[in-house]
Amino acid sequence: MYDPGNGQLRYLVHFDDGGSGMRTRDEPLEPGAELVDGGSRYRVVLVELAPNPQAFGHVRVGSADADGVLRENACADPRRLIHQPSLRLSRHDA
Repeated sequence: MYDPGNGQLRYLVHFDDGGSGMRTRDEPLEPGAELVDGGSRYRVVLVELAPNPQAFGHVRVGSADADGVLRENACADPRRLIHQPSLRLSRHDA
């Protein structure tokens, strides 16, 4: 369970293969940082900060080679929104 007093930052990491997963960090992530997850190397390309300390941020990462360089076509469009708000219709709109 998450304890907001433990000082760790939570991120939902979006991988370039379409997968995602929650990760915790002691220090903030920034574009260009390297992550190693499940034996694979990734490079952070986009960070969306958490709106408050009890929430989590979003991070988009691309696959990196052994030297930490982004692979060709990894995260082809890093400017793409990490998540988009859902469209909700009221009962009157339906």
